[in-house]
Order: sequence, then structure tokens, then C-alpha cells
Amino acid sequence: MGSYFVLTGVLQAFVPLRASAIGADGAIIGLLLVLAGGGIGLLTDMGFAAYADARGRDKVVFCGFACGLIAISLVALNDSIVVLFIGCFLAGLCNSAVFDSLLALLTTTKHHHSQARTQGFNVSIQRCGALIAAVMIGVRSEER
Repeated sequence: MGSYFVLTGVLQAFVPLRASAIGADGAIIGLLLVLAGGGIGLLTDMGFAAYADARGRDKVVFCGFACGLIAISLVALNDSIVVLFIGCFLAGLCNSAVFDSLLALLTTTKHHHSQARTQGFNVSIQRCGALIAAVMIGVRSEER
């Protein structure tokens, strides 16, 4: 779980730095942070959670971390806003795949067939707050 938070923390730091270096404005940086922070999870959390329950949480965690490693490579080693968007999208998929499944792995004491879906719902609600905050930061930075 710690390596997940390190990966997402590094991504959250790199995204605005790389976007600013490329010349992106505040609204674009806010959108990139929403994508990298898991805003896409509002659409994908439940699908990853159901798949993890059906096929195995370890597989989903492994694939999610692979997406995260590709994402950080794209974010850190490019000078293109398009590649930065792709990297942030992959980072969001990483967040969606890894977080729900790791929570389910950590909290499951008995084999319960819908534990990851339950955690997926929990994380989706948390993402709503993060989405609102990221949008407001983007809007606020445009006002200045």
C-alpha cells in the first residue's frame, strides 16, 4: 500500500511541474490533476472492483501498478501536452485499479464476493470530493 501512495504522490508532484514547463494554463493543469488523481475513477472504479472480485485482486493490483509506472514515465519524460494527458489518464486508471483492490485485500478477513465493489463505492464517493477540489483549484488559478 505504501508503494501505491509513493507512486501517486510522485505523479501529483510531477504533473503540475511538467505541465507548467510545457506552458499549460491553470485550467489544463487542474484537468490533468483530476485525471491523474483518479477523476476517471468515477467511471471506472466499479468495473475494476467487479473484475477484481471475479478474477482476483492481485491481478488487478499488478496491472494497475504497471499502468502507474508507464504513466510516471510518460509524465516525467516528455515535452508534449498530448503525451502528458495520456500519462495522466493512465495514472487515473492506476488509481482506480489499485486503490479499490488494495483496500479489499487489506480489509477482507473472510472471502466475501463483493468486498471490492463495496470499497469501489467508498472510493468513488471520496473521488467526488477530490474532483470538486481539483476543479475549484483550476478555476481559482484562472482568476488570478
